[in-house]
Amino acid sequence: MDDEEKKDAGVSYVSIALVILISSIFSFVAFQLLDKDEPLQDSPRTYGILFEIDNVNKNVVHIRNTGLYTITELKFYIENTEISYAGSDSISPGKSEAFYLDEEQIREFSYPNTLTVTASGLMKVVEIDFSGL
Repeated sequence: MDDEEKKDAGVSYVSIALVILISSIFSFVAFQLLDKDEPLQDSPRTYGILFEIDNVNKNVVHIRNTGLYTITELKFYIENTEISYAGSDSISPGKSEAFYLDEEQIREFSYPNTLTVTASGLMKVVEIDFSGL
């Protein structure tokens, strides 16, 4: 094989790899759209769940529901350790709630650090400094 044939063979291999890659992407997207395990009418609910961490003051975290649905299953973490809290079990759309983190637990960590809040499958992370407690 001369240099020109080698070059043509290399281009062919790259072309075949690109066709396979593009076909795989289209197949994946089609499978996701046509997956019948979850009814399509339930899908918008996932996109209507949103929240914001408005403020962190000492051990009090203020969270606002900016979405369309009630937020449940709130959990707070520092360094992958779940932190106990007192406060509501849910947040209605358009409402804000205060959550009081367990002071004894949060004193165990070094600061500054990050607080991770999870709710209804979403996650938010905020920088915190509880060193003044």
